Amino acid sequence: MAGKGNNDPRTMNHSLEHAQAGDGFRKDIPLPFGLWTLSTGATLGTATDPAREAGGNRTILNFKTGSTGVATCTMDMPGEYATGEREVKLRLMALQTGSTDAITLTGTIFAIAPNGAEKGPFTKTFKVTADRTTSQLAQFDFTNMKDAAGKKIEPRDALTIRVSTGSTNPTDDVQIHGAGLTIRTNANLTNKDWRHG
Repeated sequence: MAGKGNNDPRTMNHSLEHAQAGDGFRKDIPLPFGLWTLSTGATLGTATDPAREAGGNRTILNFKTGSTGVATCTMDMPGEYATGEREVKLRLMALQTGSTDAITLTGTIFAIAPNGAEKGPFTKTFKVTADRTTSQLAQFDFTNMKDAAGKKIEPRDALTIRVSTGSTNPTDDVQIHGAGLTIRTNANLTNKDWRHG
């Protein structure tokens, strides 16, 4: 007679059903500065706008005084991205180097579906806090967001992420000390098609 322990199919099926109905798991995807370019695709350097340069003991992105440039990063949305939750958050660690400007960072995502259909722009803004001695979390929440045509970001979409100050820093630099994307993954981790490309 079958027991009701961990190997009992009835228990396993119940656990699977519960997992499929759950919210899934958050996944943090680092976006190293080596992946970032100018909007033209050109490599970032110490003389570009924005610049990739040394900041203390780390590499930073620096939107210097009067910046009009755009930092760009490309990636693929993982196949396990949960379309029930559709949680997508761009995270930047930002530091305004002075206290004069009222600086707004703009984060924009464009997407291309595997069939070539284009989506976006998806745009959010974040007002940087002036007169700080340490960086702050600048978070851009694209969760469940639709573009003008009603389209949403889907698993395996090719994403282009763009960040700029929009010329809101005529006096102060804005340094980006770290970048990443947080998504919600599907709780059903048993389907290999959802885990792999």
